[in-house]
Amino acid sequence: MKDTRHGKHHPDKVQFGGMVTPEFKAIAQLTASKTKCSLMELMQRGVYNLATGAGILRDDKVTPEYKEAVDALADIIKANLAEKRNH
Repeated sequence: MKDTRHGKHHPDKVQFGGMVTPEFKAIAQLTASKTKCSLMELMQRGVYNLATGAGILRDDKVTPEYKEAVDALADIIKANLAEKRNH
């Protein structure tokens, strides 16, 4: 394993993030603190809530309409991860 922070994470996990304004990060940090969750949990909750509203998830499960697309995209992400590890 690499001697980096990433090397300490589960090998099947992928990075997820982006650049935001300091104000947005401050709001996120305060919200996470107030709701007693991590920033990652906060982002996950937002994605799950929006995905549910969009019909992609129902009862925390991928709906049949989107199952094929989710599986295909997940396979691409896994393949990219494997390729990066092999280089």
